[in-house]
Amino acid sequence: MTIALLLLVFTSVSPQGLPAPSASSVPDAVAEIGGRIVDQETGAPLKQCVIHMGSPDGQRRYKTQSDADGLYRLANVRPGRYVGGIEGPPFQGIYLVQSFTETTGGFGITLKAGEVRQFNVALKRALALTVPRRRSASSITSS
Repeated sequence: MTIALLLLVFTSVSPQGLPAPSASSVPDAVAEIGGRIVDQETGAPLKQCVIHMGSPDGQRRYKTQSDADGLYRLANVRPGRYVGGIEGPPFQGIYLVQSFTETTGGFGITLKAGEVRQFNVALKRALALTVPRRRSASSITSS
């Protein structure tokens, strides 16, 4: 079984070329994380993806959804270490879950006070089998 590494990009520019929120707009006592979620194969934005993260001790939890442009934002996050990830749109089951990871490796992310983190993700499609449709009885002819 091959495990594919998904494309993760940390940038200071938002996905649509607009400047990311400046660190000065985030109060010192909190952090912010946001970005864009796209289909890895097509680059199309993915709406209604669920972004969730929580502290390892379970005391702090945050959750949001991506909008029609694939954009999401979690504001007023207390600084600290978090685990969590991004799930594809509900009821589709065609995307693999992507966990938050630092570029240096390791599981989870650490947010510092006043930090504004861009976390853009290209979700990989899950492997699937194409099942041929059954032919109706009227389309079957005898020879």
